[in-house]
Amino acid sequence: MGKQMDQDKLKALAAELAKDIKSEKDLGTLTQQLIKLTKIWDTHLSDRGVAVRLRPLC
Repeated sequence: MGKQMDQDKLKALAAELAKDIKSEKDLGTLTQQLIKLTKIWDTHLSDRGVAVRLRPLC
């Protein structure tokens, strides 16, 4: 990829994901899915020798 994802695209994605959140259980499920995807992404990049440094968006 090489470029940092555009903040506006991230905000739009977050808004889209938030539309389906109706309860704490929904939020918990989404959180677990995002954590799982982050771990998969980290492993994939690490396997390619890319150093990953996650930082908060805010």
